[in-house]
Amino acid sequence: MKKIFTLLVMFVAMVATSKAATPDYLCFYLPSDLKLRISIITLDMHGTFTAANTPHLEYSSDLSTWTAYPFGTKISVSSGKSIYFRARVYKDIKTINNGKNAKFSDSYDNYIQFTASGTVYAKGNIMSLLDATCQQTSVPDCAFINLFRDCTYLKTAPTLPATTLGVYSYGNMFFGCTSLITAPECSATSLADGCYYSMFAGCTSLINAPSLPATTLSENCYGNMFNGCSNLSSINVKFTEWTGATAYWVDGVAATGTFTCPSALKKETGTSYIPEGWTVKSASATGVETVHSAEFTDHSSAAYNLAGQLVDANAKGIIIRNGKKYLK
Repeated sequence: MKKIFTLLVMFVAMVATSKAATPDYLCFYLPSDLKLRISIITLDMHGTFTAANTPHLEYSSDLSTWTAYPFGTKISVSSGKSIYFRARVYKDIKTINNGKNAKFSDSYDNYIQFTASGTVYAKGNIMSLLDATCQQTSVPDCAFINLFRDCTYLKTAPTLPATTLGVYSYGNMFFGCTSLITAPECSATSLADGCYYSMFAGCTSLINAPSLPATTLSENCYGNMFNGCSNLSSINVKFTEWTGATAYWVDGVAATGTFTCPSALKKETGTSYIPEGWTVKSASATGVETVHSAEFTDHSSAAYNLAGQLVDANAKGIIIRNGKKYLK
């Protein structure tokens, strides 16, 4: 009886601890060793937002006192300090949707963009912008499109734990973030059209791509994803077939690098396949094998239609080859 009582007490304590745990909110910060540094961060709205599609946020510097965030407000972050963001929680409203935003950015034309006046680091769960509990695992269409676009001062990225992505949900998310040194893990295995389109394009400080665990691809989901990442030298994928989902995704990456993939994936090179000059490591029943460039099929002069699909030399209409359009 005493043993049962002890176990019951432990269980209640565990539940209480779990309920008291603070969610891993999106956080912007400056390390304490950056002396006399201040960065001004802002979340700006672009395009047209109505009352129906405007998200509501709040921010805190101590995880205790939360203040409503009017978009366009400038907030200072100094060395050793942090600013946290989450979907707004209304204390006097008790509904199932309290602390949730059904959408964030709405489309390519109507989006919310983060800017910084100086070096800044990000961490925490990006999903706190949609769900204050950070339990949501799916991202709506276009939700984070252009979110950090051209933020050249961003050094690190928040976590992206969602497993299901909507159309263009992460499109252009870190486009032009030239100081980004580490890519966030891309956990999603259920992809939608264009969900990662140009996500890291122009991230010239990026060396290692995030592991891409999805085995089934959607149209153009990886299109332009690493385009212009001139120092990128490592990519790891799990898909086994080239389907046209990777149009120009490695155009302009490092001249040499390592591409890790399943052994079933055809070893083809080009800006929409495996980068030319890279070593390929493929998983097989016996472990890891190195595939030499002589085994590759060169697609550096491959032709595509406007949908990013590979076409043969006899295809008619508007054809794209080596980044240029031709009418046949």
